[in-house]
Amino acid sequence: GEPGVGKTRLLARIGEPLGASGGLVLHGFSDEFVDAPFQPFAQVVRAVAAATGGNDLSLVHTASELSRVVPELLEVVPGAVSPPAVDPDTGRQRLFAAFRSWLAELATEAPVALLIDDLTWANRSTLDLFAQLAAAAADLPVLLVGVLRDTDPRPAAARLVASVSARPHAVVLHLDGLPDAELGELVVVLAGAELREDVAGLVPELARLTGGNPLFVRERVQHWRDRGPEDGARTPLGVLLATRAVPAAIGDLVRRRLLHLSDPALAVVRAGAVCG
Repeated sequence: GEPGVGKTRLLARIGEPLGASGGLVLHGFSDEFVDAPFQPFAQVVRAVAAATGGNDLSLVHTASELSRVVPELLEVVPGAVSPPAVDPDTGRQRLFAAFRSWLAELATEAPVALLIDDLTWANRSTLDLFAQLAAAAADLPVLLVGVLRDTDPRPAAARLVASVSARPHAVVLHLDGLPDAELGELVVVLAGAELREDVAGLVPELARLTGGNPLFVRERVQHWRDRGPEDGARTPLGVLLATRAVPAAIGDLVRRRLLHLSDPALAVVRAGAVCG
């Protein structure tokens, strides 16, 4: 789904029932500003190592190969030794196999959910490992969930979506904006009772301006709240919507998306902005 549509919130909610029932919920994410190979997977390995002091049996059996991306395992996992020196392709295959074995063994102790956020910022190696784990998921007692923006233009991201979509055990869920009824409920929650009577009249215009995107809705309502009362009464939200004022957070998000456009594409966007 697009930025702000609720992917990260949904990812967190997916893990809550499993965590509440004693399962192991592992969270990883890719950092937009850190181009580290296998970053989210290294994060979850480090989390398990920190929680168990390196004594978890699943790590004891796989630490040597996993140390290719988490070197500190050699210091904290008993008996771990440096992996053999091999060519890059062989090392990659051994690492992928080690991740699969680690997850499978980890899941013998408790149900496991591996939740990876912001795959949009993941490099090729991370996307390839996710695709490998997704392909093996039918044989792994693990819930694997990844989050990706549908605006991601990279061929590697398109290949990942195509690969996952082709798996009969996989589900690809596209998140759209909120329907009008739920958008109205969100506005009342964000704005309070003072808008309850007016929300039905506001929803069509708010839906048109935001596409039902929860982040855009929240920022629009927050912008209205931040304006404060004028002349003893708050400016009606409908009036503020009519001004086409753009909240700062939405402007920042748009600017970040423009950074990924080519010069010809930017020229078209500028022309469209001038034309309205």
